[in-house]
Amino acid sequence: MKKILLPITLLMLTGCANPELTKKVTAEFTSKKDVKNLSVCIAEKSDMRTFNGMRIETTEKPARDGGVSLALINGGGYIDILDKGMQRQVIYRGEAAETPWGKLTNRKNDVISDINSCL
Repeated sequence: MKKILLPITLLMLTGCANPELTKKVTAEFTSKKDVKNLSVCIAEKSDMRTFNGMRIETTEKPARDGGVSLALINGGGYIDILDKGMQRQVIYRGEAAETPWGKLTNRKNDVISDINSCL
């Protein structure tokens, strides 16, 4: 039983997105708002949406240099908010939100719209 449980646990912890897709930058933004305000605003807007019939759930983790990383669970996207002194850099990686049937431009456009409204 332990032999079966370990691989399943590792698969769940590593996620299902191709690591190369999570590195590709979909869009970048800058803002003068602080990291906390940006992360709360983006997470609230994202959590009001659904993707593939499932509600988006946003998780937040600390990132380097006082920044924050947001993972859009069920949405296949990642948003890094980095503190760059006088400005904050917002990096959206949404390439993992694609299906074998084509690009999900509507989903990406929704996230970009949410980010823009919070800047």
